[in-house]
Amino acid sequence: MGLTLALIAGSLLLSTAVVIPVLRSVNVLGPRKRVLTNGAPGHATLLGLTPTGTVVNDINYVCRLQLRVELPGRPVYDVETKETVPITSMALLVPGSTLAVRVDPEDAKLVFVDWQRGVVPAVRSAAAGPTSAADLASALRDPSALNSTTKGSAADLLRAGQPARGVLTSFADTGQTVRSTGRTSPVEILDDPLYVLKVQLQVGGLAPIEGTVVHRVPRRIVPTLQLGRPLSCAVDPGNPTRKFAVDWDTRPVAAV
Repeated sequence: MGLTLALIAGSLLLSTAVVIPVLRSVNVLGPRKRVLTNGAPGHATLLGLTPTGTVVNDINYVCRLQLRVELPGRPVYDVETKETVPITSMALLVPGSTLAVRVDPEDAKLVFVDWQRGVVPAVRSAAAGPTSAADLASALRDPSALNSTTKGSAADLLRAGQPARGVLTSFADTGQTVRSTGRTSPVEILDDPLYVLKVQLQVGGLAPIEGTVVHRVPRRIVPTLQLGRPLSCAVDPGNPTRKFAVDWDTRPVAAV
């Protein structure tokens, strides 16, 4: 019993020793709470974001944010800060997005994002059109950016998700492989490439929707990729445009 308690205590101490420096590095245990409570309110435009590769509790990504800060009655200024970004906000953080912030009245460089007040995503002009698969793939060529994407099991989704017919409308190689994700995977798929896929999905009798996903493509399949290729898919009903999987080994069922 004593040995068990000693092992548990040692584990807790080790976990604390690892987590506390990370939290301190992003000011979670420093002035953040004080500034968010008493700091000057304002907003900031996101100029850039760089993931550091550190993840806290599997749901908060530590990132460097380049911000253009605007406070009432003060000149606009630029600052870089380190933040823990909730996983639910990662997809919204693109250059041009607007963030609610609080600023230390005594030190304008102490800027903290108030995630509870939400993020206003950047609005793309109609002329710019939607983000292409090639644009997304280019952004993911940096392994640290790839690490910031939400990961899931295609096998689990194919087993438990809702079946859907898909048509490949765009695709681009990220330059990364399954090995790049650092996840434990069967050795035979470690060198399979990761592609950005845009797919028109037909779920039941609903109107078609377009989904976008970063997906493994078996090396034997890569030469056969082409626009208009039919795909057998399964979607997560809660988020079908961002969480779907392709079954590369099954021929799609023809529409009735």
